[in-house]
Amino acid sequence: MLVACVQETTTLAPKDFQKKAAETKDVVILDVRTKEEVDQGVIPGAINVDFKSENFQEQISKLDKNKTYLLYCKGGVRSSKSVDIMKSLGFKKLYDLEGGIDAWREEGLKTTK
Repeated sequence: MLVACVQETTTLAPKDFQKKAAETKDVVILDVRTKEEVDQGVIPGAINVDFKSENFQEQISKLDKNKTYLLYCKGGVRSSKSVDIMKSLGFKKLYDLEGGIDAWREEGLKTTK
């Protein structure tokens, strides 16, 4: 018998991303940008794990696979790649911010700076 493993991955527009973050229990907003980018401001409540760091996959693998993750980077490329890595590690509930923090800011949504 073949049992399919459902993996939930969705790309969300900035306002949908914000709504998902507000409405979801046990949600983690994951910023995968570099320290230099993070220093320019983050989405409130986000934690940072730099996609470009040597131990990115090791850091990600320590996270709770049962939580819901909302990922973003500057423009959407690194967060999309991060979603693929997280899927391969067994994470199930993954959401990617379409257009990254650049799109978030274009919508006039709040960052820490």
